[in-house]
Amino acid sequence: MPKQSPSPSRPPIGSLAIIALVIASAAGAFAYTAGWLSPTRLTPTKIVDSLAPPGGPSLGYRRNHAKGICFTGVFQSNGDGAELSSAQIFARGEYPALGRFNLATADAHAPDATVRVRGLGLQLSTPDGEIWRSAMIDAPVFPVSTPERFYELQLAAGSKDPNAMKAFVAGHPEFAPFAEWAKTAPWTASYADEPYNGLNSFIFVNGSGAERAVRWSLLPQAKLAPISQEDLAKLGPDHLAHEIAARVARLIVVGSLPTR
Repeated sequence: MPKQSPSPSRPPIGSLAIIALVIASAAGAFAYTAGWLSPTRLTPTKIVDSLAPPGGPSLGYRRNHAKGICFTGVFQSNGDGAELSSAQIFARGEYPALGRFNLATADAHAPDATVRVRGLGLQLSTPDGEIWRSAMIDAPVFPVSTPERFYELQLAAGSKDPNAMKAFVAGHPEFAPFAEWAKTAPWTASYADEPYNGLNSFIFVNGSGAERAVRWSLLPQAKLAPISQEDLAKLGPDHLAHEIAARVARLIVVGSLPTR
């Protein structure tokens, strides 16, 4: 009689159950993260979607702070920060910098004079491989303190209901300091005239192990030159990008001149 090949062994039922459980758990985690299991839960996708202007997002650009201009440069550390932190970035020296001046708008083509908040994104790199990233705005305080309230703010700002923002402000007293700044702070005609404030505080640890909560600000060397919102509009819809590019070009030319 011909020899029969042995039938393939079947995996035990327990192994199949474990595989099914792993797949189900992964699917459940994905569904939870996407918000399918809890439609009212705030998710990153909901926040990102809330940033889109009425006409839809500016394709090819960031969802927020969509309008801006990038730069490269050098961060010159004077070493004084070593008193607060043992991180290499605070040791005396020069470190590569990559950054972007920007406007807090989801519309990449918004005229400069229509956007109240300006921002600065900054990345610093050190020889030991550390990368520091910071998001800053010219306002001294952020409008709200939690992602949930920020989401509510975006919904109110984009609502067709004329009373939506009034209702939001009335229900969120923490918004008042930001509103006061937006109403009274001077407008300027240059990114270089603005201070830029970190959004969060961080715990710095120095060489002795002492800890301190730090929230930093970048202060301009340029003298403040206030301008009205109307006069800023007259300079053109993209004046800020043109002005900062021309300002840097002048600095490079002056810096390259031989000294006597």
